[in-house]
Amino acid sequence: MPLNVILLIIAWIILIPTLIIYNIKYLIYRAIKKFVKPALENKGLTYINYKWCGFFSHGSFKDDPIEITFISSKYGNSSNSIYADVYYDDNKSQKSITIRIDTVFGFVKRIAYSDDSFKAL
Repeated sequence: MPLNVILLIIAWIILIPTLIIYNIKYLIYRAIKKFVKPALENKGLTYINYKWCGFFSHGSFKDDPIEITFISSKYGNSSNSIYADVYYDDNKSQKSITIRIDTVFGFVKRIAYSDDSFKAL
């Protein structure tokens, strides 16, 4: 094989996972900015930081099955769930909660919280 083809294959192997991880981090950032921060502020809590749980971890959502899907609805929408641990301050100590961000074609569809006190938000 020519050297150009090998270099092109190596570039794609590096580029695709990098773009996927960047997209996940961007979706988490948008969900936190649009939904989680206002929900925490309504409860009088202060947002500190977040940590992405990874591809195969669900954080505090222990009952969720691990699914790898690309097309999951009858209309062909690509959906995915992203899990992140959100750290916040309640004026006494630092606490964390896991959020599940349900996305459809790169748009945030729904946010679910692992703590029952946040589910009403």
